[in-house]
Amino acid sequence: MNSLGLTTFDIQMLGGLVMASHEATWEMESSVGSDLPFWKRLKNFYTMWYLIYKIHRHIYPLHQKIAEEHMGVPLPPMIDIARNTSLVFINEHPVMTYGSPKLPNIIRFYSLHVSDETKPLPQVYSSLERRAKVLEQLSSDSKFENERIYRIMKRVTNTFLLRRSYYFTCVVKL
Repeated sequence: MNSLGLTTFDIQMLGGLVMASHEATWEMESSVGSDLPFWKRLKNFYTMWYLIYKIHRHIYPLHQKIAEEHMGVPLPPMIDIARNTSLVFINEHPVMTYGSPKLPNIIRFYSLHVSDETKPLPQVYSSLERRAKVLEQLSSDSKFENERIYRIMKRVTNTFLLRRSYYFTCVVKL
């Protein structure tokens, strides 16, 4: 869930275009526009790809090291975990953002309202839950080796399904 829109690094990771001088590239701050001279566009191109390089070569390995220290086991590469994201929700209004190519696995929504009375989930979700293996996940398929952790996660998932809440994150494998 993201309320600022995706960064260019995330869009590139999901397979989208890297447009260094486009108005939608808010990381470049004021050095974007539609009528920039060639040298400014070239500088933007170099800057953006240098930042992507730094993230891939320095930031992700650092995150990998921290995650492995925290988890205590070797993990798959963080880049693969990020690329395994199947669906992204972005809370932004299309009128307030610049037009840019949209990826098919990104759902944009706006005007999120939380009601005290929730409607029951459609029947298709209940049947999917019975037929499928539901795993809580962080952009990757998780396998719980520890039975206690598995029972806790199963209890959390069942609680969300019983309360008929629309707010749960899961991966369904048929």
